[in-house]
Amino acid sequence: MSTSPEQLFEAFRLDRQDLALDGYELECLPHLRRHTAPAGKGGESLLCFSRLDAGQERAQIREQIEHFRRR
Repeated sequence: MSTSPEQLFEAFRLDRQDLALDGYELECLPHLRRHTAPAGKGGESLLCFSRLDAGQERAQIREQIEHFRRR
């Protein structure tokens, strides 16, 4: 039985999505993971492992943009 690329990626995602990156704080939300620079340290932040709801992508992206603007 072979593993499809989709199955392989899903296994990778499940294995890695809740691991914090060095130097970042991990925020686990139902539809994505935020890796944010610690408060007061400056630096960039990033989103990964997103599973945006169909038809809600724009609203969810805007929500994240506003979140980072407030920081």
